[in-house]
Amino acid sequence: MELPVGITTLHFSRKSVYLLVLAVILIGAGGYSYVQQGQAVDDAVAVQATVDSAQVERIDSRRSIDYSGSRRKPTASAVG
Repeated sequence: MELPVGITTLHFSRKSVYLLVLAVILIGAGGYSYVQQGQAVDDAVAVQATVDSAQVERIDSRRSIDYSGSRRKPTASAVG
């Protein structure tokens, strides 16, 4: 694909045209999302809430590897 620009001509491959179209689509989608989120923030309403109760549960068991060696028994063998 050739595109005349002023006194020169730009030469584009099919791959570069596809990438350019994809980039324009992604930029457009990002701009649309940005505008939508901005409108959602502008339309936000204030809410008053009260926390009635809160609890923290402690779990004493660990979910990690046991390096103490209590579960494995190493063995040695003599060579020779």
